[in-house]
Amino acid sequence: MRKMTLQEIQTVNLELMKDIHAFCVKNNIHYSLAYGSLIGAVRHKGFIPWDDDIDIMMPRPDFERFSHEYKSEKGYRLSSVYDNDTYINYTRVYDNKTLVVCPAKAAKQDIGVWIDIYPIDGISDDESESTEQFQRLRHYTGLVMRWRKYLHCLSKDSISLKAKAYIRLVQLWLANKGTFAFWHQQICLICREQQFGTTQRCSSLVCMEANRDNRQEVFPTSDFLQFQLMPFEDQQFYVASGYDNILTTIFGNYMQIPPKDKQVSHIIHLWDFYWT
Repeated sequence: MRKMTLQEIQTVNLELMKDIHAFCVKNNIHYSLAYGSLIGAVRHKGFIPWDDDIDIMMPRPDFERFSHEYKSEKGYRLSSVYDNDTYINYTRVYDNKTLVVCPAKAAKQDIGVWIDIYPIDGISDDESESTEQFQRLRHYTGLVMRWRKYLHCLSKDSISLKAKAYIRLVQLWLANKGTFAFWHQQICLICREQQFGTTQRCSSLVCMEANRDNRQEVFPTSDFLQFQLMPFEDQQFYVASGYDNILTTIFGNYMQIPPKDKQVSHIIHLWDFYWT
C-alpha cells in the first residue's frame, strides 16, 4: 500500500465535503464548517496549508436527521453515533477507498479519510447547572477513552501487553459498574438534556478535545441560527453566521498566522493513511 500525501488527503476531504454539502442542500439540513476548517475558510479561503482534515458542526435537530438519512451519491460510508460498533459520540463520513492505520480506532472496522460531524447541543443558561453537566460528561468521556485505549492494546502481538490490557478492562468495569455501551448511552443522554434552541447558550458537548481539562466552549445559540456560504478552495460551503464569535471563543486571535513550529498537521501526526 502507498502512503497518502497531505495534498492527497486534502483532495479526498474536499470530495467528501462536496458530497455532504450536496446532500445537506438537497435535504435542507443546516451545517457549518468548524474549528480549523472554519479558520481555513475565513483566513485562507480553503484549507489551512498544513491542515489535514475537515470538521463540521450541526445543530442537534439537523445532526439527528443527517445521521439517520445521509446517503452518498459517491459511495462514501457513514459511521453514525447510533451504530453498535462505534466508539465515538458524533458521526463520521469516510472514504472506504483509503485506509488508516492508527493507534486507537474510533470504530471496530478500519475506515479511510474522514470528516467528523459534531452536534451542537443546548446547555443550561444557569452557569452552575452547565458546569455540572460538563463535569458529568468529562467523567463518562474519560471512561470511554480509557476503554478504547485498553481495547486497542488487545490487538497487539505482545502477550504481556494483552494481559495487562485485559486486567485494566476488568478493573475499569468493576470500579465503575458499567461497560462502554452504558457510558456511551449516558453521554448521549447528557447531551440531550437541554434541547437546542430552548436556551440562550449552546456547545459542542461531544467534542472531547474542546471540553477537556475544565475547558468549556460555550456559544450564544444565536450564533448557529443562520448560515451563509463562504469560499473554500474551488467550492462554497456553509458557515454559521456567528463564525467570528465562534472562532474568537475557541482560538482568540484566529487571524494571526501561528509560528512555524505550531504549523503541524494534527491527524497525520497521529495516524498514517494509505491507499487500499
